[in-house]
Amino acid sequence: METKGFTGASCRAASEFLERALGAATGERLKPEFYQTTQSQQYLKEGR
Repeated sequence: METKGFTGASCRAASEFLERALGAATGERLKPEFYQTTQSQQYLKEGR
């Protein structure tokens, strides 16, 4: 399964229900977008 339009771990949250419905994953390949942060995450880090 491939998610599009997500950055960071939000892709996992978006596809969680599908993974539960389909069963155990056989593997995972993270795209570069996974390692990007969103603007809100950057703001929270700077606000601390």
